[in-house]
Amino acid sequence: MGTKDLKRIAIERIKKAGYEYAKYKYENWIEEYCQNDDDEESYYKDSIDSNGHPFENFFIDQISEESYHNYCDGDRLL
Repeated sequence: MGTKDLKRIAIERIKKAGYEYAKYKYENWIEEYCQNDDDEESYYKDSIDSNGHPFENFFIDQISEESYHNYCDGDRLL
């Protein structure tokens, strides 16, 4: 297996993991962010639609922020 094949496989696995992470966060938004939120001024207070899913802007902002802190900020040791 060549370098190009390994790179392609790695990229596919990273994408799949990202999609699975985002799907989990989307489907569990209330439990993850809203369930224990008693603060009237909370950012998450108005984040869900009538189906209990996050509005697009809240979802994108949260996933982007978490992804940055988890993978890009340099504070974590791998």
